Amino acid sequence: MIPANAVTENISCSGGGTFTVTDNVVVESSGASCIGVATIPEGATSTGRGVFLYSTGVTGVVFPNSMISIGGVICFGATSLTSVTFGNQVQTIGDNAFYGASKLTSIVIPNSVLTIGDSAFQDTALLASVTLGSGLQSIGFQVFAMTPSLTSITIPDNVTTIGGYAFTGSTALASVIIGNGVTSIGERAFAGITALSSITFGSGLTSIGNYAFLGNSALTSVTFPDSLLSIGTSAFSNNTNLASVTFGSSAISIGNNAFSGATNLTSLTFGNGAMTIGSGAFSSASRLPAINFGSGSTTLGTNAFSGATSVTQVDIPSNVSTIGSGAFTGATNLIKFVISPSHASYSSDAAGVFYNINKSVLAAYPAASANTSYTIPSSVIAISDNAFKDATRLVDVTIPSSVTSIGYTAFVGSSSLASVRFLGAAPTMSRFREYAFDRIATGAKAYVGSANIAGYGGAGATWNSLTVTQVVEVDEVAVAAAAARAQEIARAAAVELAKIQVISTLTAGEPLTSPQLDGAEIIGSNLNNVKLINNDIAQLAPLLRNDLNVIKKVVRKYQIIEIIASPSVNLIYPNLLIEIGLIPEYYKYRSSVTASLKRTDASDRSNFLQISDCVTQSMLILEARQVRLAAANARYAGNLSG
Repeated sequence: MIPANAVTENISCSGGGTFTVTDNVVVESSGASCIGVATIPEGATSTGRGVFLYSTGVTGVVFPNSMISIGGVICFGATSLTSVTFGNQVQTIGDNAFYGASKLTSIVIPNSVLTIGDSAFQDTALLASVTLGSGLQSIGFQVFAMTPSLTSITIPDNVTTIGGYAFTGSTALASVIIGNGVTSIGERAFAGITALSSITFGSGLTSIGNYAFLGNSALTSVTFPDSLLSIGTSAFSNNTNLASVTFGSSAISIGNNAFSGATNLTSLTFGNGAMTIGSGAFSSASRLPAINFGSGSTTLGTNAFSGATSVTQVDIPSNVSTIGSGAFTGATNLIKFVISPSHASYSSDAAGVFYNINKSVLAAYPAASANTSYTIPSSVIAISDNAFKDATRLVDVTIPSSVTSIGYTAFVGSSSLASVRFLGAAPTMSRFREYAFDRIATGAKAYVGSANIAGYGGAGATWNSLTVTQVVEVDEVAVAAAAARAQEIARAAAVELAKIQVISTLTAGEPLTSPQLDGAEIIGSNLNNVKLINNDIAQLAPLLRNDLNVIKKVVRKYQIIEIIASPSVNLIYPNLLIEIGLIPEYYKYRSSVTASLKRTDASDRSNFLQISDCVTQSMLILEARQVRLAAANARYAGNLSG
């Protein structure tokens, strides 16, 4: 004990050296000379920071029962430390307290401890056993990061939050049990743990942060509690052996790419709560045999199930209210879509082709359909992006005169497609026109009647990779064309009415909806970006808010952003970056900046701000490089002249 009348005392360590206690506080940085075990005397209640900072001699620290607060970096870098014994009243362990104590093998946190500070046990290479006390309330940022010998952890029920990166890089961690009191798991908390094969979530969990369980290749199954409300971006991405995912019954938001790359996923069970499934959430789930949605209201983001190559039929019940572009792109064994007859927004035909409700938009053709020929109905005015992508059995398709636009990569990869019959004028190729008929049959032809052939460049011309061939119309075609023209007039009238409604909504200061914009042929909005679009419109000068051309540019901006943020980023070219104002029109290095953006990790180009930062950084790097090159050339020229 420290004598009652003593203010300061030097305490000897077991192998030599001392540390100092003043007024029941272990003095900051006083134990640098300590060798062996440092036993802090009873009566001491707290420690200063860095008492044994970078001490290579201290091998153990014993804290008394009187100790309440352990200061930050107390044993930071104490590379000979093998044991720590805590008293039964300690409440806080400071930031970086035992960071880098590379020989520490086990710790027992007493029940009295309430908080463990950031990085407290980070980079403790031999730490194999951790017991957390029942009183613990929070685990800070990176507390046990880079502890490659730790094999299991149980989080007590009193803990409410697990900080970001808390266990990231603990590559031997095989089992995690999370207590019922934990409500949130921070960003990358368990990322990159290749040995992690078992996770048990507690009943109170409400949110899982971005990248929280990224790249855990040994994980085979996850079951989420009913309490879970949100799963962050790429939270379980690249868990290549994940075979089973089961959701609880509550409403839940599943982030973009949350389970992307789960190439061995074979069982997916949704609950009956409302669900928002983000862009690419289950992309590349190539072994998933079927998709069965729950009964709650559900929205699917773009590319939500792209690459689901084992799915043969997609059933869309009426509660799946919104389906993003390319949601099932790359499902190369898909035979048909079956849309509920009571669906308010979507429909399908006898061939299993996916349309909007009035069949004015052909959304997706099942890639593995046995049909070799397909005639698009005359109600269709638009063929969506990727609509016929990889339809390898399709040989012949007839496009009615009602079709006015064909989306990018609409027929890409339809390798048997040899003839495309156009019954009307040349449709508008909305973007990336050079890819619409890419990788189809060699020598594929566009068959066009004499009345319209000039619009395709004339007989023998090449129109979007198709060789234009003239055909003689028959009366039935003329009749069909007349009917199609009537439909087109009606459609144009509907578009004009929709434009008036858009202006009316804007004038009233109300937000626009994606269906409103689509009806006015202002293409590019969806459930994921319409709020951002409305925010941008609200920032416009009052006179510009009612200008549809300006509104189209705003929507177009987010259409391009979604391409950049998606796996289709390789389709981006410099003019698109110029179009949305990211690079100047005549910028010398625009191709290099675009190439750099394509190489950027998807997680770093998921929104406009990130994309803008990437472009700016690339421009700065390129310009700095040119400055250095010019300086080097100047020095070289000077040497020559000298």
